Amino acid sequence: MPTGELAYLFRHALVRDAAYMLQPPSARAALHAHAIPAMEAAMGGRPPQPELDAWGVPVRSDHPLYALATDLADHARLAQESGGGDSGLHAARLHYLRLAGLHAERHFRPLEALEAWRQLSEICEPAAAPEVLRRAGEAAQLAELREETYELLGRAIEAALELGDLKNASLAITLRATRHRHDGQNTEARADYERGLAIRRELGDRGGQCSSLTNLGSFLYETGNTPEAEKAFNEALEIALETGNERAEAAALGGLANLLIDRGEGASAEELLKRSLDLHRRVGNRRFVAVSLAGLGNLYLFASRYAEAEATYRDAIDIYRETGNRRFEGVTLGNLAMVYESTERLEDAERCALEALAIHRELENRRGIGVATGALARLAAARGDTDAAERGYTEALRLHREVGNRHFEAYVLCEHGRLLLNMGRTEEARREWLLGEAMLVELGDENTRTDVRRKMHEDCARLGLEPFDTTHAE
Repeated sequence: MPTGELAYLFRHALVRDAAYMLQPPSARAALHAHAIPAMEAAMGGRPPQPELDAWGVPVRSDHPLYALATDLADHARLAQESGGGDSGLHAARLHYLRLAGLHAERHFRPLEALEAWRQLSEICEPAAAPEVLRRAGEAAQLAELREETYELLGRAIEAALELGDLKNASLAITLRATRHRHDGQNTEARADYERGLAIRRELGDRGGQCSSLTNLGSFLYETGNTPEAEKAFNEALEIALETGNERAEAAALGGLANLLIDRGEGASAEELLKRSLDLHRRVGNRRFVAVSLAGLGNLYLFASRYAEAEATYRDAIDIYRETGNRRFEGVTLGNLAMVYESTERLEDAERCALEALAIHRELENRRGIGVATGALARLAAARGDTDAAERGYTEALRLHREVGNRHFEAYVLCEHGRLLLNMGRTEEARREWLLGEAMLVELGDENTRTDVRRKMHEDCARLGLEPFDTTHAE
């Protein structure tokens, strides 16, 4: 009967590390090499690569070794570096690095995913490089690492086109379009979105066309091209329904709901957003559950259903924090500030707006900085600090024009007009407000137009002036 110890417990990491370093390289290599089959034997064998859905997301990842994939890949690497030349170690490292990347993606850990895909890109076969580099670029995008995103996606596109891998070329080009969009580079963003869509059409990839059209539609809506956005969303929805693609259907419904909110068709927008939310929940698309919740919050805010808006925004913020989506956390904090402002909780509104501004500055998100700066200007005006308000509105307008955020440019023009009116600068106020209103008409944003007209009419009535427009609030 054996009497030796079968396991050892090191009470301090330094003791463990010292014992490890006392081993000669060949012994360390053998220990690392042995760890892989030992762990596999203890946990049901080597896990298979998970099945991916049409969007490249693992359908299941419940094997116990998925969570340990990074450790197993490291064992293979260290065994090789310590002198182990077994081809099985290379195969194990390839296998577990891919599992580590997919597992980190599924659990919203983009930095871990990025590290796994980067390592894999250095040792994988050339045929696998387009997908590996594209996933690395997407992880860098989610981690808000701007330069790494461009570098990795550029390499992915080059590798994919060289190999004729048009699917991964299209995916990487569309991801780069979103990076351009975040950076306010609208010409480049549109060109990449349209190029990605054209490749999907060339491939006859109907499911991929849904995704490309929804991304393009969202970009077009943000930059004020409402008719084109609606056309893109409707085509995406038609294809999604035809192909039974619920994930794409949910995204297209959310985009169309934004257009309905702008038109003041709240009941129809609410129906679409709730359908979108149900679909995202059904397919397990956690990040977009938050997007649909935030959309519902916007609807409730515009409808003055403030308690519902506050609760829904808070739910969305919780999910954004869970999934590490700092950009949209900042956006939704800014919207929550508007709820507080509308319910005269001005200290809470300023706190939320400042928190949103800090996030957008951290991410160098000029669009978000512009929105938050405009909100703080509005709050300054409410407390009578006209100098701070005017500086804020001027800066917000500059940023909105730089990034092409025409919806918020129009809104700030009208709010700045109201500030000028209350400062006694009536003619300047009239010009500013009418310019903003004309933009809202062009954008089809009747909801915001109705709101700013009501406020302007109230201000003019209080000051004994004729309203700036030639019609009266409905």
